[in-house]
Order: sequence, then C-alpha cells, then structure tokens
Amino acid sequence: MSVNTEKTAGPLTIGLDIGIASVGWAVLAPDRIVALGVRAFDAAEDKDGKPNNQTRRGARVSRNRYDMRAWRFKKLVRLFRDVDMLTNREIKHLFSAQHEKNQPPLISPWQLRAEGLTRKLTPQEWAQVIYHLVKHRGFKFFSKTEDPRNSDTDDEATSSDKTSEQKEREGLRDGLEYTAKLLRKYPQFKTIGEAAYYIANAQQDNDGSYRDKDDNRLEAKDCGEFQESFRNKGKSYRHAFHRDDLLDELTKLFEAQQQLGNPHTDLVLRDDIDRLREVQISSETRPVGPTFRDQVLALLELQHPPIYTTQMDALIGDCELESEERNGRSKAERRAAKHSFSNERATWLQTLNNLRIKRSGKEDTLSPGERSLLLNLPYTQAKVTFKQAREALRTSFGCNR
Repeated sequence: MSVNTEKTAGPLTIGLDIGIASVGWAVLAPDRIVALGVRAFDAAEDKDGKPNNQTRRGARVSRNRYDMRAWRFKKLVRLFRDVDMLTNREIKHLFSAQHEKNQPPLISPWQLRAEGLTRKLTPQEWAQVIYHLVKHRGFKFFSKTEDPRNSDTDDEATSSDKTSEQKEREGLRDGLEYTAKLLRKYPQFKTIGEAAYYIANAQQDNDGSYRDKDDNRLEAKDCGEFQESFRNKGKSYRHAFHRDDLLDELTKLFEAQQQLGNPHTDLVLRDDIDRLREVQISSETRPVGPTFRDQVLALLELQHPPIYTTQMDALIGDCELESEERNGRSKAERRAAKHSFSNERATWLQTLNNLRIKRSGKEDTLSPGERSLLLNLPYTQAKVTFKQAREALRTSFGCNR
C-alpha cells in the first residue's frame, strides 16, 4: 500500500480486527480514513468445524498418556525383578504378549484377587495380581466437574437429544454407581475383585436362583452380567470401577498377604534399587516410602495433571495495576484467573461504570442509588441480563427507565 505523505501528514493509527478466517485493517489519520481493507483466508478447521489445534492437542494428550502408562508398567516389572520376586524368564512368561511353549496356563488374575485374601500366593501369582490392578486401575476424578456422578444431565431428555459425550458420561456414571453398590449389596465380600469373581462363578440352583461359595443368595441379573464378561465391552461402562475401590482392594490384599507370611509386602528396598522418591497425583506431590508396598501403591495412584502448576504460572502475566513500581515490592502481582471472584467482580464493576440509561430521551450514567441497587445483583441469582437489571431499576425507582 502506498500513501501520499502530503495527505497523511501527522500521526497515523492502525487498527486490526483479527479473526479465525480473516484480518480486517484500517489506517486512520486524525481527521479521515486513509485506507482500509480485509484479507480473507481458509479457517484452521476441519470439515466439521473443529479447530485443527484441538485435534493436535487431543493426539498429543493421548500420546503422553500412553507413554506414561508404558512407563508405569516398565517401572513395576523392574521392581519385581529388583526385589528378586521374578526372574527375567518368569517376567517374559507372565507379561509378554507371546508366552513360551510348554508352560502351564496362567490362573485368572480375578481368581487370584479373590483367593489372595485367604491363602498365601506364590511370587508369580502375587505379581499377577499386582500387575492386573496397576494396569486396570479404574477411574479417578480430581474435580467435581469431571466426575459424571455429580453431573446434572437431564435424564428426562430423549436419547436423540443427547450428544455422544452426554451419553458416554451417563453410561460411565451408571457403571460407577452400579459397581460401588455391589459391596453394600453383598457385605460377605471384602473387596470389589472378590465380589466380581464369585458373582461371575456363582452356581445356579434348580429353582433358577444363584448362590455364592458360602450358599448366600445372589441376584440373577448381577450374575448374568459378570458371567458374560468381567470387563467392559464396546462402548459399555457397566463394569467400570472407581480407583479408590481398587486402591482399597490392593491395600487389603497387602495386609492379608503380610499376615499369611508373604515376604513381598513390607519389604524395604535396597539402597541400590532405583525407586520412586515422590509422585505427582494431580496437582499434589506426595513422598513415597522405601517399602515394596509403598512403591506399588504409588504406581497405582500416580496421575500427572493436564498441566503442571509451574507451567500454568509461566502462562500468567503480571498485573499492570500491581507492578513492581506501583506496589513497592520486589515482585509484581500476577493477573487474576478469569473465573476468580476478584476478576469477576472487577468485570462487573467495569460493566456498571460503562452502563448507560435513558432519562427523558437522553443517555446518562447511573446515579449512586441505582449503582448501589445493582452492585450485588450478580450474587443473588445465577445469571444477570440487562433485562433483569432494567426490571430491578423499574421496580425500585419507577418506570421512567
């Protein structure tokens, strides 16, 4: 763009309106528009309108999750070897995708989880149980908004009105609630693994009723579901387990094996073994003890947050109103989070400052009384609209507003 300098003498103002598919621009002189235009381009979205960066971020999160999962398994298997619990050949036989020939078939880990409460397991069986629980460690939510059991989804809505995400959350919620009720429904079982195994292997009487090993009656519906499959299949979450229930089961198994004389419970690790010193569980960092039990429980609970606190702090800028020069301290204050109380209140106060009402056809600012009336309006209801503010003013000060 070429501009005649004689016609544009004086300061120029450049304005940009940057969108996802275009950039509008304008050059302004004090008394006129010098030039303006727009540049349009293809939006960075797929055919469904989903941003490309969202797709890349989802793939990156999945890669990190699988990498961390593989690291936990590798760390656990090395722990088995370092404490002389398993040899390399036994590790290959137990956890390799292709088992060696002429080896006895492995016992189901579900059966071992149930029997481990009453009999001493061999090192191979004990390793199977631990690996199975650490691998299938259930669901854990670190905020109430993530937990589908706290979801306020409208159950009366028709299936066609619900999105796939809503249907998935409802299925997960129902599955977690179902499995959590099993121990309350059948108090004869100590752990969720024991309940699942004996329900799945219940014997059916001639009258069609099901009974467990101690001749306790079980519901036919529960037995039928677990006899079909222990794990979830397809998009079903019917047999979803909460991580806290599985952590409680592993703790009880450690206690039972210790009482039965299993040496691989509270064994203190040698100094030459590379062990975990601390683990990150969401935003909390916890120290890890030196025993075999401490290391296993830490590997089950370990959960890296989507973003670390240090990474989050690096993304937050300094507040211009609380800079080092203004506050008189050696460190500037960080900007408040968007949904923090102080930031939301500042936004509302700024909205009140900019609010104008018409009095006899002329715009005017709020009077002290009107401002005082609206000041706490957002804290008395979930949502505030201009219509609600107008009705509040009319109710208190009359209809000339």
